[in-house]
Amino acid sequence: MLLAKFFVACFILLMVFVSSAICQQDEFLAGYWSFDEDPNDAVIDQSGNGNDGTINGEVDWIEGKFGKAIEFASGANVLINDSDTLRDMEAYTIAMWIKMNELSPDWNHLFEKDGSYGITINSGGGDFRFTPNSGKVWMESGVKVKEGVWYYITMTAADDTITFYVDAKKEADGNEAIVFNDSPVNIAHGPSYPVNGAFDEVKMWSIALNG
Repeated sequence: MLLAKFFVACFILLMVFVSSAICQQDEFLAGYWSFDEDPNDAVIDQSGNGNDGTINGEVDWIEGKFGKAIEFASGANVLINDSDTLRDMEAYTIAMWIKMNELSPDWNHLFEKDGSYGITINSGGGDFRFTPNSGKVWMESGVKVKEGVWYYITMTAADDTITFYVDAKKEADGNEAIVFNDSPVNIAHGPSYPVNGAFDEVKMWSIALNG
């Protein structure tokens, strides 16, 4: 009986710790686009920071990893205007679920603030790439992207250290400065670097989290 009470007490303490950690992460959310809202011409920022996005081109709402997801026809995107909460951070984490329906022979730009940070798939249906600033050549993860497969990708930056994870496994890192500007944020990139695929649970925090 005492042993059972001990395990119950440990479980409660664990839940309190996990809840506290989740709340701490949520406190640092800069933007959160779940795509669970009713379909319309806007994507709502669930972080409370007002970083809502405008939909350009043809999209559908489909079943995602968690609730609904947004699916882009090639050339569509979500544009999010610049704000204080999307730049000038000492550290950040970008995370999302992504599933490509069809890989373009050109680059596929997944999440990008032009001239600053970005996550892409390289040309010819290659691997996930990322960059912390426009002065850095894109860094490649080595993970070859397959069509029709959901991936969880995460990019973190802090103290000039950039780390990239795919499905919670570290795939690449480097030492590069964090650079911000006042360009909009794009989920997918429209006609220039089209994405034919689905996104779910796109989040950005102003702290560096483990992938």
